[in-house]
Amino acid sequence: MGLPLPSLLQSVIAPPKGTRVKIGKLRPPAAGALLLAAATASYFLIGQSARAVEPEPVIWNYSYITVDSIWADLATDMTGTWVAVGTKGKLATSKNDGVNWSSPTLPTAVATATFTSITQADSMWVAADVTGNILTSPDGLAWTLAFTSASSTAWTGAAYGEGIWVVFSATAAQTYVISKDRGVTWTTQTLPYGFTVDEVAYGNGVWVAVGAGAVERNIATSEDGVTWGWVRNANSNWSDVEFALGKFVAMSASGGISTSSDGLTWTGASYPLQRANSGTTWTSVTGGPDGFMAVGFGTGVSGFTEGLSAYSTDAVIWKPTPIIHATWRSVQADDDGFIALGYYAASGQTVVMRGALGAPSSAGGFALSPWVQSFARTSAEMTCPAGWAGGWAEWPNERRGGFVCDRTIANSATHGGWMVFAGGQWWNVPDSIYRPG
Repeated sequence: MGLPLPSLLQSVIAPPKGTRVKIGKLRPPAAGALLLAAATASYFLIGQSARAVEPEPVIWNYSYITVDSIWADLATDMTGTWVAVGTKGKLATSKNDGVNWSSPTLPTAVATATFTSITQADSMWVAADVTGNILTSPDGLAWTLAFTSASSTAWTGAAYGEGIWVVFSATAAQTYVISKDRGVTWTTQTLPYGFTVDEVAYGNGVWVAVGAGAVERNIATSEDGVTWGWVRNANSNWSDVEFALGKFVAMSASGGISTSSDGLTWTGASYPLQRANSGTTWTSVTGGPDGFMAVGFGTGVSGFTEGLSAYSTDAVIWKPTPIIHATWRSVQADDDGFIALGYYAASGQTVVMRGALGAPSSAGGFALSPWVQSFARTSAEMTCPAGWAGGWAEWPNERRGGFVCDRTIANSATHGGWMVFAGGQWWNVPDSIYRPG
């Protein structure tokens, strides 16, 4: 049975006979795929400036998790295994870089759980939910109920460092737990502050917990996971924190960013991700070899859910990146680039995106005619992301059609790889996104 709309439609101008082409790490197009016209470019604006902002050439591709859940968080072991967590007591695991997903059997105690957090470190996975349960796994497939809080604590984030796991909650009592034996036993601790923790990260020998508290009391640090101290900072509503490329990056839902190398001294909060329109929520930030990526969602000019993403090489200067319009909940990095996790607001269908940096290309000599890549949009009013053009098309089966966003890609004999057409020019595309097969 095919995926329900909106789903990704891979549509092509036929290559030479006998040529087989695989688009990215995704499954090949279904038979009878729609033939579409070439795409043109469009851009969206992040920030309050009236001038257009050219997107950073981060090229995204798409796949789906078909397990019935609204997914909340995503993690990787950097070797090809990914785990997503969500509602209805569901986890989904991929062993091939997010292409195919399966739902492992979980303990009966979490049969209806709403999971909020998944973290991988030290060859162990730790998943947590809103009713006090913590699960552990050595491989993302076999899971054990490791701890249950007596007070049904709503866990929000976990981090590992120096042999210690720390899992925080969003409760008013500032409860958290630590484990020093790889998740076998857990000890309950309490922060001595009025502080609601949303996320925690570890780096450079220190844990950093961020959240919402009193003015300038929204970041706490610890060197041992037990004794914590306040850090004064400008923003009082941090929603995520990540350690990558030698620095901590804290992000607020409204688009604020602050950075620190040691967790103690932070840059003054700036708002490079803030948008002029209301209803914007930035949900997740990550960093990896390619740089930093942030994702979120907002309300577009026509009232539809608008997907948001932005890229930075240094977590200071951010540029928008092409992304489809969905409710993006989590983004993580690996050696190939980034993977983002979200869902369509109307249908609840989950979408997983693989993204990596592109580079300007002047190569010609196409070995294949340009291909056109498309995905469905909910209505004519829904705007397409940067690098995609809106249109309507009819597909062969039953003479039905719908509104779509599409863009042009091609394989260059000169370049020796795939390129995508956006912003009036071709971009070289990393092999992790498109691979001739």
